[in-house]
Amino acid sequence: MGRCDPGLVAAVPAIADWKGHHLPRGLKPADVEPLLAACDRTSPTGRRDRAIPLLLARLGLRAEDVRSLHFDQIDWARGRITLAGKGRRESRLPLPQEVGDALLAWLEDGRPQVDDPHVFLRYAAPWRPFTESAAISKIVRRTIRRADRENVPSHGALSSATRPPARPWRTARASRPSGRCCGTARSRPRPICQGRSRRARRHRPALAGGGAMPSAAVERHVAMMRICGFVFDKQAGLLTDCAAYAEARGDTHVRTATVLDWSRRSRTHARWRIIYLTVRRFAPTALAEDARHEVPPPDLLPQTARQGPEPYIHAPEEIAALVSVADRAASWRCRVPGRYRVLFGLIATTGMRISEALGLDIADLTPDRLLIREAKRRGRRLPPLHPSVVVEFKMHLARRIRVRDASDAMVLGDRGGRLCYGTVRGAFRRMLAQAGLRGVAKGGRNPRIHDLRHTFAVRSREACTQGAATSPATWWPSAPWLVHVDIVDTYWYLEGTPTLLGQSADRTEAFAAGASS
Repeated sequence: MGRCDPGLVAAVPAIADWKGHHLPRGLKPADVEPLLAACDRTSPTGRRDRAIPLLLARLGLRAEDVRSLHFDQIDWARGRITLAGKGRRESRLPLPQEVGDALLAWLEDGRPQVDDPHVFLRYAAPWRPFTESAAISKIVRRTIRRADRENVPSHGALSSATRPPARPWRTARASRPSGRCCGTARSRPRPICQGRSRRARRHRPALAGGGAMPSAAVERHVAMMRICGFVFDKQAGLLTDCAAYAEARGDTHVRTATVLDWSRRSRTHARWRIIYLTVRRFAPTALAEDARHEVPPPDLLPQTARQGPEPYIHAPEEIAALVSVADRAASWRCRVPGRYRVLFGLIATTGMRISEALGLDIADLTPDRLLIREAKRRGRRLPPLHPSVVVEFKMHLARRIRVRDASDAMVLGDRGGRLCYGTVRGAFRRMLAQAGLRGVAKGGRNPRIHDLRHTFAVRSREACTQGAATSPATWWPSAPWLVHVDIVDTYWYLEGTPTLLGQSADRTEAFAAGASS
């Protein structure tokens, strides 16, 4: 039998097709003025329709930023607007006089008197906020048609937002909007260029001219994928490490046994499969260059369900021990004493996420509640506070106000600004060591900060009275309180401890007895 040449179809790389990769088309400044002049300032809807394009054109906001704009995001005294852009990065933009006048005209003489935090509402009853950003784009498109403008971009809201901010604060250095102003995750776009990961530089020179070695084939594959538009950083690191492992074993080509042994060095089955499939996707390219390479079979490692670490439920004594040693875990540069005691005590008594606690501002404390502005799905909630928590929190607030800082963050970092998550993780590890709780979780691992949230949910559910627990109408509202995206994530709390499992069994038996009778 003859030997078939390797096929080249599998070696042809795909081209990265990013959503919205084309250059944005925006309105020129000369086209914006007629658009604003077409709005009827004498009608309520005209005042609203004029304020929305002004925000888009003068500040470069997204349609979603305008739709979700709240009253507390506008600082009238300082003349600025606070936004949470991509990546949850908070940015403050100046409020030009023209935009402020348009907003005041809408709020004073146009907006319906409705108790809702959103600035912009539908003007047809019932008066509610817009549910999606497409409504903002529709308003802009309607304004463009009213102004009889031709050859305008296809996207409504983006047509006004993609131009640089106009004259009010334009300078020679600010003639081009930066990523920070527009709220993008990166201030500079990553160029599509030939390159390699930083980890690859430790092993071989880029694009070796020849040699039947796995590392040379990996470098050519990584360069080709990046030329095609892929970032390819994590994959490049995995392939480079696998090539170094193969060369250390004396292999000059891809071997299925070597790939399998390398993938099994990871700690979890899911990680095995990720590494194995990454190398397998590279193998057809290497095979097209040299027929001595092997392509690992696709089903050698079965797919496993992704499972996170099992939550650790703290005993009340353990939480008390963690809070008692929290002050000793802070560094000597801590500007506000007692910040970790308040931070972890707040998580343990309200069940909020660590990101929500770090995102609190000074103005978020009400007399008996706490305003969480940025929950999942950009939601907001007002969890009630225990009177003892309110007293401790007000004492922390008094200490925080005495510290001068440009940030409005409730919990300050060592060098000013908002406290970062990495610093909190290090402090929590020291707290576990001082409280004697290292390695108490399943598998000898340390408890996580998120386990305080799990503990709050379970203990609150256990504290429900037996009579209330048997009535579905009075069950503790787990999903709204914890702000779970999927209701399935809430089901675990119904059977997280033996006490909860016994309550669920009792309710099931009572339901079955009632159905049979």
